[in-house]
Amino acid sequence: MAVTITTTSCETEDDYFLNKATAIYPAFVDNLPYEAWTDWVSNATIAQTSKPYFQFKAAGGTTYQWEVEPNTNSVLPPGLSLLQNGQLSGTPTKEGLFEFTLRATSGADYDTKRFKFKVYPERSRWLRDARFGVTTHWGRFTHPAIQNSPPRDPPLNGTGTQQFEGRVTQLNAANWAQQMEGWGAGFIEFSAIWQDSYRNWISTTPTRYQLHTENRDFVDEIVAAFHARNLKVISYFCPDYRGNPACVDGTQGCTDPVKFSWTDADSNGNWGTPNLGYITELVVNKKIDGLWMDIGGASDIYGNPPINPGWLYYDKVIPVIRHHNPFFIFGVNPGVRGSFNTELKFGGTQVLYPYADFVIYESTLDSSTNAIMSSEQATPLMSKKKMAIYVSNKVTRSWGWGATTHEDPIKDPVSVNENIGLNWKAGATVSMGLPVRCDGLLLDPRFQPIMSAIGSYVTTNKAFSEDPQISLLNNTVIITTSLPARIFYTLDGTDPDENSSNVYLNPIPITRNTIIKVRTLQTGKSLGFMKQLVIEGYSTSGPVNLLLGEKPNDTLSYQEVTNLYKTVDNSRFYRGMQFTVGSAPIIITGIGRRSVGTNVTRNVIVKRYFDEYPVYSGNLLPDISSTGDYYFTDIAEIRLEAGMTYIIAIQELSNEKGIPDADRKKYYANTFTDIPYTRDLRIIQAFNLSPLGDFYPFPLDHNNKMDTVGQIVNLKYRVVSDERKYDLALGKPVRFLSGIGGSQLIPSQYIRYAINATDGNPNSYAIAGGVYANTVRVNLLSLNKINRIAFRFTPYNYATEFEIYCSTDENGSDAVLMNHYVNNKNLDFQFKFDPVLTQYVFFKSILPNAPGQEGGSMGFESIEVYCDGL
Repeated sequence: MAVTITTTSCETEDDYFLNKATAIYPAFVDNLPYEAWTDWVSNATIAQTSKPYFQFKAAGGTTYQWEVEPNTNSVLPPGLSLLQNGQLSGTPTKEGLFEFTLRATSGADYDTKRFKFKVYPERSRWLRDARFGVTTHWGRFTHPAIQNSPPRDPPLNGTGTQQFEGRVTQLNAANWAQQMEGWGAGFIEFSAIWQDSYRNWISTTPTRYQLHTENRDFVDEIVAAFHARNLKVISYFCPDYRGNPACVDGTQGCTDPVKFSWTDADSNGNWGTPNLGYITELVVNKKIDGLWMDIGGASDIYGNPPINPGWLYYDKVIPVIRHHNPFFIFGVNPGVRGSFNTELKFGGTQVLYPYADFVIYESTLDSSTNAIMSSEQATPLMSKKKMAIYVSNKVTRSWGWGATTHEDPIKDPVSVNENIGLNWKAGATVSMGLPVRCDGLLLDPRFQPIMSAIGSYVTTNKAFSEDPQISLLNNTVIITTSLPARIFYTLDGTDPDENSSNVYLNPIPITRNTIIKVRTLQTGKSLGFMKQLVIEGYSTSGPVNLLLGEKPNDTLSYQEVTNLYKTVDNSRFYRGMQFTVGSAPIIITGIGRRSVGTNVTRNVIVKRYFDEYPVYSGNLLPDISSTGDYYFTDIAEIRLEAGMTYIIAIQELSNEKGIPDADRKKYYANTFTDIPYTRDLRIIQAFNLSPLGDFYPFPLDHNNKMDTVGQIVNLKYRVVSDERKYDLALGKPVRFLSGIGGSQLIPSQYIRYAINATDGNPNSYAIAGGVYANTVRVNLLSLNKINRIAFRFTPYNYATEFEIYCSTDENGSDAVLMNHYVNNKNLDFQFKFDPVLTQYVFFKSILPNAPGQEGGSMGFESIEVYCDGL
């Protein structure tokens, strides 16, 4: 039998879908190594169903030797190479269609075959480029909710299903698609299955109650209508069915154990097996394009409890997705702010990395009409894998139509559109939650004005300028675009825009370590996505300051650590510190880690604290110098703004294979009991990041508490002295208190930190949570004579009656009243007074003191304190 190459080309998506057994598995330029997936089989793991290569196959021989046929104008995709055993592997670096001829030889016989192979951008590129979508949480749970209450539903055609299908008289999927396309949406997020475990399609997965439609397949209707307009369909998917409307009208988790048992499951009451069946149906049969998985799928960051990994068997689910539809995308919701009583912001946390294709920000249930204050705002993602950012916001308080939706306040359209624009600037896509009536009418008249305003903004502004190409050649940066465009760039790590950046005219000579950030602007389009190139390898020149000196100071209480953590064997947490820049900006040129004499390269991250904005990510060279000294790595220069608070952390406890245990676990930890203070930079406390560089999950100690052991990091820096400010409050500590001398309060929404009031950034707000009439205390850190105070409330939160005090005592025992304001409607204040000696300034809110009052609780955009002429 002659040798015959049996592998087939993969030029189009259909080439794969129609020939899964023979076609080359599609490749994606996502910064990760190429993988080929097979379907899940019993007891298989992810490692057994995915391979870091594609295996070319032939028949008619025994063993085969593969090679690219010479003189055939063959080009393998850049980054991929072919081994003699027929394995195609590597990391794809360029998109496009590539043609090549392969020869397979077995003994004296051989065969040649011409292949066409398309390499795609990252899977989630279409979601990034869509920029806008509409979320519709709709189903049996929609008010008035139809309860899951056996025995009314089973068997099929029980009264619940009949009632549900009978009331849906206004759902016209073609009209939905047309309307959303008119609003500029590129996709719909539709609740194929919601928290009540009811399936909006005619499902074949066996369950104990068979809770699904019988005569109308709403998922089929939606998919057909939206795909007909080249729009995508993402399904909301809840792995844990705790929203049974028998408990509360579809808005809260189910706590009643009897009614909780009414949620659909398999015959044993488990969710994992049915969820696998549902996802298989949606991917294979329903042809949806993606899944928005709710927090019940985030077991890898929360653990059990509260999230049971048995709700979603990822070893089975991921192979099903990747094998049956390589272009399918999914993301897992990390939860809203303060999930599980943890005072942290969760939005943007990477869940199920590296398999997930987008990160999620979900807005909270908030009655505020101002979207800037109540909706989620993303920051650029710091991830090796190219992923999309998905922001889930909404036009009113709730996602679905509930008992009060007809009267709930609607968001202000101006602030909603401003929020959309800010998310676009961060590279995010926004999906707007629109409550849909139980009869399936998409647009209730009361939501028509806001959706019209949103649609007008989106269709006018969503077209974005093309991505630039940045290259470094012979110490010169060259930036190009395929179409005419203005190019804006920065060299100090700040974000470029059309108003305050350099305009690219000619190639840029590079003489130092730098981060070049670039955006383009084409006529009739919005600014494009920001691209950057980190350039390192140059030696730092010129005078620099050292935060901690050349050698460690004994007062810093360093401790060499090898086994301090509960998760020591499998963790790669980042250990570091939180710090605030002084009265002048600084340029960081090098980072020093106290050496433990190990030959390990470690990643370092710098983030802005109030919004987790990624400032820098790079590698520290192995600290092979003498143990105990600081070992510095020169980095791309980054600018840190005066008064702003940042996090710097170094990845420790690496579990990389091949690294000796003694090398990967050792570092000098610090309890921060004696913290150095300089005029240029104030260290606040230890701060640790997750193995992916997120604020959550944080490391735990042996008592299962948050691990507060970090490390003090040394820095090389220059001071931008000509930009020094003389605001005594700039960068100083601030606290929310229940009153002068009262207990400390948490920040509103867990992200409106107190220190935002003195960080010099007008876009960060300081608002206390829990108490309307609260007090804000600024600590100047030493006694100062002052004679002027200036401050600005946020545009949406201000005190209508308040007092200002000065004191030398943190509890205000000698507080002196400086001013008392009543019937206030102003935002900006500045007043002078005779000099007083003080260390603490108190802002005590008296009104508003309850919800619904004018002002909406006291919030600060800025607080400044001066000693003019003294």
